[in-house]
Amino acid sequence: MSLTTSRPHAASMLRFLEQRSEQLETFHSGNARLVVQQFCDFLDRDDVLSMLSQTLQRRVDTSPKAWNERALREGQAPPLPADPAACMAFRYATLKLVRMDKLDLRHLVTNVFPGSFLDEKLMHWKRLIVHPFGADCRTLARGLTDRMPEGDWVDLAALLDDYLDGPFVTEGFGPRAWGDEDDRAVEAAEAARTARPLDRAPERPAAQAEHPAPQAALDALEAALRQGAPEDLRGDLLLDVAALRLELERGRREAARMAARLDDVAARAPAAREACARVRAALERA
Repeated sequence: MSLTTSRPHAASMLRFLEQRSEQLETFHSGNARLVVQQFCDFLDRDDVLSMLSQTLQRRVDTSPKAWNERALREGQAPPLPADPAACMAFRYATLKLVRMDKLDLRHLVTNVFPGSFLDEKLMHWKRLIVHPFGADCRTLARGLTDRMPEGDWVDLAALLDDYLDGPFVTEGFGPRAWGDEDDRAVEAAEAARTARPLDRAPERPAAQAEHPAPQAALDALEAALRQGAPEDLRGDLLLDVAALRLELERGRREAARMAARLDDVAARAPAAREACARVRAALERA
């Protein structure tokens, strides 16, 4: 596999990684296996993000299987790797155990983590494993994007190693668990972001809630994906179209997020690029 990647495509997929990492953090005991599976498949099968997955696999220095066995024996979570990159790699390797049905998550959280009911126990596991991993995904996506050299192509594999061995040592989340101060920081960042009106498309009156032209363009995009998208990606791509439809119904639209999602769909399904361009044009006119 070539280590040289289209710079716009790499930047688009890194933006999408930020969004998908946020979705990963929302699972509960009823859908944990499905959400983890979808995220791991997204990371492992994409031509760009699989470089991150492979890089993390090479950096695992603590067996997640042995860690979980020790946790069950001792009735408490052992320490996590001290190095931020190795810790991120360990957390992803743990998620891969869940994805491959090699970790009984219900049994683990019931016997190791405190709480009165299953989802409360699961919350403590997520604050140790999932939320820090999601934060690292967003830190890494932004850090790599900011450090991409000018030009049409980027050696993403080399950039990954340079970043993980360099700035990520201080910028990564590290081995600690997610805490209340992290929740407050996320809330403050979200408040600051939503307070900037230029970051969002303008509010639209209720009478303009329906946009026939964009919806028609999305119908055409969905048809193009059903006919020409790779079979293994088709389901995820159709979910992206559904997400775009939901975005249209909002009083406020995340224009940048919609554009990034369209860029990602176009990159992953070349047969639908023209349909994506028509959706973008319809959104700009609406």
